[in-house]
Amino acid sequence: MLKTSERTGDLLDNWAAFLRSRSVDEPPSLRRCRQAAAEAFARLGYPLKKNEDWKYTNVSRLAQIVWNPAPPIERISIPDWEAIRTIIANGRVVYRGGVGEWGDKVSIDDWDRACKMHANFLEEHWNQVARWSQHPFAALNTACFQDAVIIRVKAGHEINLPIHILMHHQPSINTGQACFPRILIYLETGSRATVVESYQGGDEASFTCGIVEIILERFAHLDYYKVQQEDEHNIHIVQTYIRLAQGSELRAHIVSLGGGLVRNECDVQLTGEQGVCTLNGLYLAHGRQHVDNHTEIEHVAPGCVSFELYKGILSDRAHGVFHGKIYVHPGAQKTDAKQTNQALLLSDDAEVDSKPQLEIYADDVRCTHGATVGQLDDRQLFYLRTRGISAEQARNLLIYGFAEEIISRIHVAPVRYQLEDLLLAQEGLPLESELRRVILP
Repeated sequence: MLKTSERTGDLLDNWAAFLRSRSVDEPPSLRRCRQAAAEAFARLGYPLKKNEDWKYTNVSRLAQIVWNPAPPIERISIPDWEAIRTIIANGRVVYRGGVGEWGDKVSIDDWDRACKMHANFLEEHWNQVARWSQHPFAALNTACFQDAVIIRVKAGHEINLPIHILMHHQPSINTGQACFPRILIYLETGSRATVVESYQGGDEASFTCGIVEIILERFAHLDYYKVQQEDEHNIHIVQTYIRLAQGSELRAHIVSLGGGLVRNECDVQLTGEQGVCTLNGLYLAHGRQHVDNHTEIEHVAPGCVSFELYKGILSDRAHGVFHGKIYVHPGAQKTDAKQTNQALLLSDDAEVDSKPQLEIYADDVRCTHGATVGQLDDRQLFYLRTRGISAEQARNLLIYGFAEEIISRIHVAPVRYQLEDLLLAQEGLPLESELRRVILP
């Protein structure tokens, strides 16, 4: 068996050859960044479980395969709900539609066009918040991404139609195929937008390793959704790096509905006063699926607010992980931060590891965290049974009610309906009409 260092070297060699075959003329500074990131990944290698950040998530199987580029996809279906839409298929931008009618209020470019038309912008903002020198998978993406989506909302404008980025990974029958999607979302001063980022995968073994950078300038507002629904053969590791300036506000919703091994990382920096960050998370896992949510919110500036609520529903032998840290810098007085993590176990073999953390270096703050893991409440089940509801319906109602607290916060109707349908289908819940029948007299 090859050593891990040999595997990482083969992977980088394969991707370097692939990228040389493409004709994108990248700015010299970004080419140098690719090379530095490749060297960083070669040095860092795949993380081991002795690394505290990866204590509960074993990625050793990644090192057993040399990952190659996934082939182009000739045909992909386009969702029918209205949006400004970009589709990334197997790591390549294949479709952009709906942006023209917004004139100069918003621009959405692929990597080739951005390098040609907006090189100065890329050199100023690309890799400004992604910590690729410290994180092996961020380094791997930075070295190997083949295409990207760059969203820029101009100052003072509100885009009231959702911007939808659909990432579809459909490998061929050969295993060992990877894609490295990359997104930059930049909201200028006083702008507002809604971005929906969704991941879909096929039924063959594959690896999605992505980076999303979000930069909100002063008084910008972003409603952000990440919805991940992939097959149990897929490995999904995506890092989302966010920086908020003075008075800006982020409402983020991270939803995981499938995948063999899923790692969602969300790294938030509140760098300007009066910034507001809300993180809502929901994950469903069954079989032997493994879902790991890793968050860190840094309060750098004073007077900022962060609210974090993650919920998990696990059945069979599924394994969930929540590792969340709130870090309050010296001088970040008047910080108000709350972190809550809840998990519902539907079987004796399901498991959750939770590690909430507070690290505080300021004395005038209000910070709390809490974690609960439990099963369905027998008293609530009994009460519902006394109301004439069957045992199965009572169980399903309680499961739905647990998740609904997150789903009700989703303001993009097609996304909310999709999640409700998926939740009902995955958990065997009654249809909405049946839910209404058993709730209402």
